Amino acid sequence: MGSGSDVVVADLVRQIEGAPEKPGVYQFLDEKGQVIYVGKARNLRARLRQYLQGGGTNPKPRAIVRRAHAVKTIVTETEEEACLLEYALIKRYQPMFNVMWRDGKSFPYICIKKERFPRVMVMRRPKDDGSEYYGPFSVKHYLDALMELLRGLVPLRTCNYNLTEENIRKKKFRKCLEYHLGRCGAPCEGLQTEAEYMKGIRLVRKILRGEVDSVVRRLRQRMRRLAEDLRFEEAMQVKAQIERLEALRQKPFILRGTQATADVFAYRSTDTMAFVHYLQMVEGMIVVSHTMRVRKQLSESDEDLLRWAVLEARARFRSRARLVIVPFRVMVPASGESIEVKVVADGGEEGEYSGLMRIAEKNLDAFIEQYYPEASERMHPALPALQKLLHLPRCPEHIECIDISTLSGKEMAGSVVVFRRGFPVRREYRHYWIRTVAHIDDYRAVAEVVMRRYRRLLDEEGEDALPDLVLIDGGGGQAGKARDALDQLGLRNVPVFGLAKRLEVLYAPHRREPIYIDRRSLVILLLQRIRNEAHRFANRLREKGMLRQAGYTILQEVPGIGERRAERLLRTFGSIERIMNAPEEELARVVGRTVARVLKRYLVRRWHPAG
Repeated sequence: MGSGSDVVVADLVRQIEGAPEKPGVYQFLDEKGQVIYVGKARNLRARLRQYLQGGGTNPKPRAIVRRAHAVKTIVTETEEEACLLEYALIKRYQPMFNVMWRDGKSFPYICIKKERFPRVMVMRRPKDDGSEYYGPFSVKHYLDALMELLRGLVPLRTCNYNLTEENIRKKKFRKCLEYHLGRCGAPCEGLQTEAEYMKGIRLVRKILRGEVDSVVRRLRQRMRRLAEDLRFEEAMQVKAQIERLEALRQKPFILRGTQATADVFAYRSTDTMAFVHYLQMVEGMIVVSHTMRVRKQLSESDEDLLRWAVLEARARFRSRARLVIVPFRVMVPASGESIEVKVVADGGEEGEYSGLMRIAEKNLDAFIEQYYPEASERMHPALPALQKLLHLPRCPEHIECIDISTLSGKEMAGSVVVFRRGFPVRREYRHYWIRTVAHIDDYRAVAEVVMRRYRRLLDEEGEDALPDLVLIDGGGGQAGKARDALDQLGLRNVPVFGLAKRLEVLYAPHRREPIYIDRRSLVILLLQRIRNEAHRFANRLREKGMLRQAGYTILQEVPGIGERRAERLLRTFGSIERIMNAPEEELARVVGRTVARVLKRYLVRRWHPAG
């Protein structure tokens, strides 16, 4: 180690030895002063000394110390405060050695706009505009039912008119169809006062906060008063509102036998991945059902990973629940009100809470089996039998099936479906438009897909990403072309077989004699599922192909656009919808300014005749 490195290590040692013996947060910084790791400790000096000792078998401390040039500490009053500060700093700096929970989604919110006569709408990205946002909502059925309920319960405007007192007084606006359908009180014409409108908004706020019981109680009291005053028509209107609220309770996301308001977390972990399913319960209703995943970096503990997941979910979904249900003991720091943590493991003995945990675990297991079967402990029982039947060198845990489709008699495409441990992994499915085959030719199309698929896997991920078995939807001829393509790539150890229409036979490359399969075996069922999945995925591509063909026809109706220009437009933008939404300047780069203007007008007239 050079003298410069010795100086850096000596500085680190001095900083660590000078750290306080109090709870707090520490940050390791690299030579540019960027934060590379954030951690918390009950005793900062004792925790930091462990990094100098190498951390035993855990490579994380050594890796951090090798990159670190300085360490900063922040003292807190308690370890719980340190947890909250650690989470905030990780969110702010996103250090390279800290794990970050992922889901790859943005979820919608219900927004009450900050304006006179506020609109209530669904928005995907909240803005810092003073409006109120509720959510996010991960259960689409719940969001749709909730918005339908709100619009049926309270007359709400949907227009974007600027409803100032002056504009309403000058009669600048006219009531629309929403008023005649009974879904708006027409404040635009002054038929509903602001005070009346805001009564409805207050009711909306209560429902969005999950206070359905209190809303129903108040409505029942109001209905009784109206009936006593012989105002039966108004009482019937209130009764209809109550029925809508009660209907919301009958949805499948309502759990019977519980009125719990709680956050429930199920957890699964492997050597390389960790998964958490989060249920947000409000008075027995599941308002959030969401799975997060993280790829472990350097042997993080399950306790740390779950703690970060709890903080992430509660912050993201704005939970105010004071009860948190987890599968094992973990510190859940709270800013403000105290939080009660219930540990429910393997069914536990908590009764109602045990049922909530089972629901979260079922959702988590379903997610893992569908999208990450490699992380599941389950393996299809037919795989060992398939290995024995085909004399494979190892159990085919990773199987890929290739299907070639002909679209409208003109184009060809290939589809690849992926099975791991005998279960489909849909996130890894791929489509390939055939580029090098001028005429319909299944054999050459198979060779092209195999070359493109496995050359890319080799280049990007290496041999470890290659399948244990490749199946071609076809006979021995197609399997032979796939074998030749794999040989050209130097992949002689990747087995390939043809999956014939008669499921009881498989074909080896360049061989006429089939391999017969016992009709009573589980192998038949597995191969049937693989081929059905390949056909299902290929059918999606056929639908896209039909849309492309329809796109050619529509574009060629436009003056100045022939077959070549239509093909160029679809290749550039992908669909008619994207062409229609593209700015005229972008279209002009493909077909010229004059044709672009004609095309834009034509598409607008075709889909928006009144525009």
